[in-house]
Amino acid sequence: MMIKVVLFDVDGVLVDSKGANYQYVRDTMKKFGYDVSRKDYEMLFHHTGRAVVKALVPGIDEAELEEIRKHQNKVSSDYFRFARLNPGVRETLEWLEQKGIRMGVVTNRSSSAGKILEFFNIGSYFDVVVTAGDVEKQKPDPEPLMKAVGVLGVVPAEAAYIGDSESDVDSANAAGLVSVFYSDKGNKNAKFSISDMDGLRALF
Repeated sequence: MMIKVVLFDVDGVLVDSKGANYQYVRDTMKKFGYDVSRKDYEMLFHHTGRAVVKALVPGIDEAELEEIRKHQNKVSSDYFRFARLNPGVRETLEWLEQKGIRMGVVTNRSSSAGKILEFFNIGSYFDVVVTAGDVEKQKPDPEPLMKAVGVLGVVPAEAAYIGDSESDVDSANAAGLVSVFYSDKGNKNAKFSISDMDGLRALF
């Protein structure tokens, strides 16, 4: 593959954050009188923060939604300590950098994206970070990935996107990028499936 750019999702790929994110959603929703079970949350793990609240509280009015999101954005970094960098991430980022491959992040996170990258001291590896707040449509729409490759000045076929959800694969395929599914389960719609960072390095 003539890949010049590798784009990463954050949650589930760079960072193991499912438990941390659940604590964050559970605690912040509890403050407003809503109980959230782990089962309910896990079905929404890859959604934007705004979409998670709307799914958990059907029919919520806009004013309360904005109040909840304001509080969530304020305290999100308090929960980073419950997450961890996935094995091999730092070594893989260093390896890709040494090979001259540029990197970026495309995530359905909003303002917390840059903060969590800095928390784990990996933000400097990325030349572009596209969050939910940077686009009109989020994944699985191709817009976020198209924005990232546009900023980096490459055509989609010269970029790969590493994601751990069906929406990541759909977004990459729709945008014309090489889709790489990161999971211990395969994905028939992805160009490649890998279970760890060693698998990613093996692609190059």
